[in-house]
Amino acid sequence: MELFSNTTTVAQKSTIQDNFSLEVTVLGVIRGVISLFGIIGNSLTIRTFVAMGLKDGVTLSFLFLSISDLLYLTSMLASTVSYIFLSVELLRKYSIYFPIDPYGVNIYFLNCGSGLYLNTTLTITFLSIARCLSVAKPLWFRNASGKLKITIIFMIISSSICVALSIPTLALMGIIPKADSKINGTRPTLWISPLRKLITAITWPIGGSVIPFSVQFILIFCIGVMTFYLKKALQFREKFTQATTLKTTDENESTENEKVEANKSVKLKGRELQIVKQMLIISLVFVTCNIPKISVNTTIFLVPEYSIDGAYGKLYEAFDMVRNTFQVINSSSNIFVYYKYNSRFRKLFWK
Repeated sequence: MELFSNTTTVAQKSTIQDNFSLEVTVLGVIRGVISLFGIIGNSLTIRTFVAMGLKDGVTLSFLFLSISDLLYLTSMLASTVSYIFLSVELLRKYSIYFPIDPYGVNIYFLNCGSGLYLNTTLTITFLSIARCLSVAKPLWFRNASGKLKITIIFMIISSSICVALSIPTLALMGIIPKADSKINGTRPTLWISPLRKLITAITWPIGGSVIPFSVQFILIFCIGVMTFYLKKALQFREKFTQATTLKTTDENESTENEKVEANKSVKLKGRELQIVKQMLIISLVFVTCNIPKISVNTTIFLVPEYSIDGAYGKLYEAFDMVRNTFQVINSSSNIFVYYKYNSRFRKLFWK
């Protein structure tokens, strides 16, 4: 749920804008700084993946994730800048104000970011499931997927879901010239259609509840599977290495048995092993950064007054800023994972 998901009266808007919080503003600035570095990092990541060549589904999927993260972080940076402008207006009690209402701009970009982050969520889920299949069912996985066609189909489906859930909500809000009592004049401010409340009641349970909760459980399961098979593969490699140092016939026979057993169980070596490690770290980071969102959305269901215009409005605003900050951290951190576990990425990154 975004900061302004439902229709709010003019009186409620005034109350919201008057509740200036220095702590929330500082956290917003931190979010903006992280977003800026994340935008630079994802731009370099996109350039590097393009230079690597889009010849397989893995590289194309990581490129798609980087593009999604870049768009989301751009939206969050715009939201942060507008929130800082709003803070200036509130601190100066509107003796200084801007040509466009920064509050409305902040809310609009937060809602844009919500749809874009949903695309990031679905992409990470797709990559995690693919890696699970690659280690748990390697033969089936290599025969059935791992191709560009599967990735392209997913990209189309994922983008369609995000558009279907976001466009109806965004179409019923905008920035239009309106009378603003705060400045005793007219300027472009936030407009929200009365129909938006109905649309939000339909779309938010899917994008804000069903998908985040489902993804959390799916990724935790995928993390468990990848960890199990990764550990198993490393144990086989360690046993095989130890066995090759022995010279007796029985020990050589044991070595051959270990080799056969390892081939039967799981083949993780070279590039495949590094990809699994990448996805394990990316999934772990996402699950951790998704906890604030799960917590906020759970509280919304349990405590009706926990909303921007409810009795716990300031508390909601603070924790919602925390949620967005963790999401920004998630979208900004993948470049370090790619650099650590992809030798080709490291090589082309500096060219």
